Amino acid sequence: FGRMWRQSPVDMTENERLHLWDAAFAVKEFDVFLSHTWRTKGIWKFLSLSLQLTSIHVLLWGLGAAIFCEFLFFVDVLPPLGQPRGVDFREYQGTAPLSLWAVVGECTCVIPFLLAPWMPLAKQRFAFVDVASIHQVDEDMKERGIYGLGGFL
Repeated sequence: FGRMWRQSPVDMTENERLHLWDAAFAVKEFDVFLSHTWRTKGIWKFLSLSLQLTSIHVLLWGLGAAIFCEFLFFVDVLPPLGQPRGVDFREYQGTAPLSLWAVVGECTCVIPFLLAPWMPLAKQRFAFVDVASIHQVDEDMKERGIYGLGGFL
């Protein structure tokens, strides 16, 4: 999973580099141009792309989970977390239960982030990924691919 992002073509065998080309296919247009440096570790590239593609899912999931947990707390399905706190507000004096269930619910927002590669998107998106879209074995095709970048950007 994510081999294109984790390993530089320089460190791959010729057969592995040839299979990178197999991942590419012709499209009429693409939505994203991805070119990257091999100085950055692959995990950071993966995390960056995952966050970019799933930020709305993460936000909505976290908000929904926090609201759901707080609702369950207010209808006494979930117990209070910790000791009741003293409250002195205007004319009210008393205690109130401590609820950190919203924080617990927010922590679940990591779920859609981890599932990002398998989440369906609203529309299919096509990306130009330089390592797969430019042939890494055939030197003539590689040169043509590199010099042709300006033509479609």
